[in-house]
Amino acid sequence: MSAAPETSAPEVAAPAAAPDSQQAEHWASGFEDTHLSEWIQERGWQSPETLARSYQGLEKLQGVPEAQLLKLPADPEDAAWQEVYGRLGRPESPEAYEFEGYQPPGEDEGYDVLPDFRQWAHEQGLSQRQAQGIFGKFMDKLATLQKENADEWIANDQAELADLKRTWGKAYDENILASRLATAELAITKEEATAISAVVGGARMLEILAQAGRSMSEHQAILPNEPSGGGQFGLTPDVAQAKISERMSDTDFAKRYHEGDAQAVSYMRKLYEAAYPDEAAAE
Repeated sequence: MSAAPETSAPEVAAPAAAPDSQQAEHWASGFEDTHLSEWIQERGWQSPETLARSYQGLEKLQGVPEAQLLKLPADPEDAAWQEVYGRLGRPESPEAYEFEGYQPPGEDEGYDVLPDFRQWAHEQGLSQRQAQGIFGKFMDKLATLQKENADEWIANDQAELADLKRTWGKAYDENILASRLATAELAITKEEATAISAVVGGARMLEILAQAGRSMSEHQAILPNEPSGGGQFGLTPDVAQAKISERMSDTDFAKRYHEGDAQAVSYMRKLYEAAYPDEAAAE
C-alpha cells in the first residue's frame, strides 16, 4: 500500500502591526491655520488639556489679567513710553497735577517752584501720587533747611550784637539813639531794615545807622527859630522824638533844661511841637 502524498498547509497572512502611537495624527493637525497647528505641535501640547493647563499656569505666573500687563519699550526715548506713563497714572498735562496745602509765595516773596515742578514731573512720567509724595518731601526738607539757616543766622547775629555792645561800652545807649535818629530821618521802614540786616547783619547795620545818626546830630542841630515840624526844613514826629531822647540823655543839656536855661527850654519846646504836633495844635 502506497503512502499518501504530503500536502502543505495553506499560508495565513500575519495580522497587521498596531500603528505606532508616536505616528498618530496630532489633535491640532486639522486646523485650517497651518501655522497655528505647527506652533502648537512645536510646543509639545499633546492634547487640548495640556494646552489649557499651560495657559492656566501662565495666568498664575503673570498674576493679573492680560489687560493689566504693560509692554515696556527697550529704548528709553521710544515714544511708546508716553502711553506707558498714562497707564501708570500720569495726568494728561502738567497743569493737571494737584498739590494740596501748598501756598505759593507772593509776587515779591521769591521763586514759586510749583510751575516748574509740574513740568518736570510730567516729563519724567510721574503719577499724581508719585508727584505729590516727592513734592511733599521736597517742601518739608526745604522748610527744615530754612529753619536751620534762620536759627544759625539769629545765633550769629546775636553774637555779633553782643560783641558790638562790648565794643561800644558806655557809649552803647548813645549809639542806639543815634541809630534810631538815622532810621527816622531816612524814613527806613521795618521791612527795609530787616532786608538790610539780612544782607550785612544786625550789628553792622547798627554801626552804619549810628554813624549816620551822629553825623545828623552834629550837622543838623535845631535852632531856636527853626520851624516846629513839616516842610522841607522841618522834622517828622519820629525824628523829633528820637532827638528828644538823644538830648535828654546828655547830662549837661538835661541839667541846663531842668534849670530853666532859655535856649535849652526853647530847643526842647520846638522838639516837642515837632514830635507831638496834634497836642501842640490843641493848646
